[in-house]
Amino acid sequence: YAYLVTFVNDQQLESNPSPLSNVVTVSGKGIRLESIPTGPSGTVARNVYRGGGTLTNYLLAYAISDNSTTVISSDVKPDSELGKILEWDHETPPPATFGTVHLNRLFVVNLSSQMKWSRPLEPWYWDSFNTAVIGAYDGEEPTGIIELKGRLFIFKPHSIWLWDDVRQVPLQICKGIGCIAYKSIAFTQDRSAVFFMGEKGVYYFDGSEPILISRKVQNLIEETPFEYRKEAVGIFYDFMYIVASPSLGKALVYDLRTKTWTLFTNVHFSSAVVWNKGKDLMVSVSSQVRYALTGMYDISSPISCRIKTKWFGQAAPEIYGRRIFLGLKSYSIDDPYVLITPIADGAETTTLSNAINTSLPVTRIEIPEEVQGNYISYDFEFPGPVRIMDLALQFGLQREGWQQ
Repeated sequence: YAYLVTFVNDQQLESNPSPLSNVVTVSGKGIRLESIPTGPSGTVARNVYRGGGTLTNYLLAYAISDNSTTVISSDVKPDSELGKILEWDHETPPPATFGTVHLNRLFVVNLSSQMKWSRPLEPWYWDSFNTAVIGAYDGEEPTGIIELKGRLFIFKPHSIWLWDDVRQVPLQICKGIGCIAYKSIAFTQDRSAVFFMGEKGVYYFDGSEPILISRKVQNLIEETPFEYRKEAVGIFYDFMYIVASPSLGKALVYDLRTKTWTLFTNVHFSSAVVWNKGKDLMVSVSSQVRYALTGMYDISSPISCRIKTKWFGQAAPEIYGRRIFLGLKSYSIDDPYVLITPIADGAETTTLSNAINTSLPVTRIEIPEEVQGNYISYDFEFPGPVRIMDLALQFGLQREGWQQ
């Protein structure tokens, strides 16, 4: 007989087994287990499996509900009382570059074109035979994997592949057209189609034949060096596909309703996400500066930056005063100013327009005394991207001193 031990965490996920114990030969006797392995940090229980004798698998003999017990004085259980069969495929997801969920499984693909998938609803189980190669001899690396209309698609620079769920093989459905920038892939709001950057331009893809939609701005795309097109970032927001080059700081906006394009400059974002139930767009710049394109995005107006503070719950007498100290850095605005809308007890008040003195590290902004409320917050809006270094709010009776 021999034994194996697995480790269980607080989510009841079980590890692969420990190394095999010593083999013991007995007849009509109990077996004493010593030096039972303890698990890594986070282990809350362990399972001891026994194999050998007439058994063809390792079966559960003991469940230890701690991570400290190292001795079982005598194992005398007959084979008929043993529990579940030990599973050997409790692996973490394999190294991969792209992933998506399809048919309740986690599918991942790496740059060697190897695709793996987990068991349904169990992304910690990775059977060794659940693997396939996408376009084994085309010499191209995958650039993305998505689920669209219940089907799984894998992108390469010059091809698109459909996964056959029944035969478990990839089928090439498009040759010559593919995606060159994985960050450019963006779903429409109803997830019925995607946009992506291909070698010849921007494509619309609903699962059938990709459609080139950027012919009207082909000169702008061709003027963009290929290495910048490969880094393109795309997002679909308010019926518009926005595709940007972080290095060039330019963005093209395609309005799905009017089939028109608009060019923006000085747009340096490296990633983007739609949030607030699709009402707002959050983008990041250089992994540090973050700003939101808010409200109904009007492609004829400048992109704005907007930030809202948390609520401040200080009661406000009639002669109560407030003021804000705002410190900004990294201007890219020709005429820097800030619009501040105080929100008192849930109601917006008159918006204040304040010029920003770029020669001073901090600009002080007075809030009119008639802006009252037990709870107050502030909505700041800028005409372009800025970096806020300091933001302080002071309140109180001026004759008695300010509190911060």
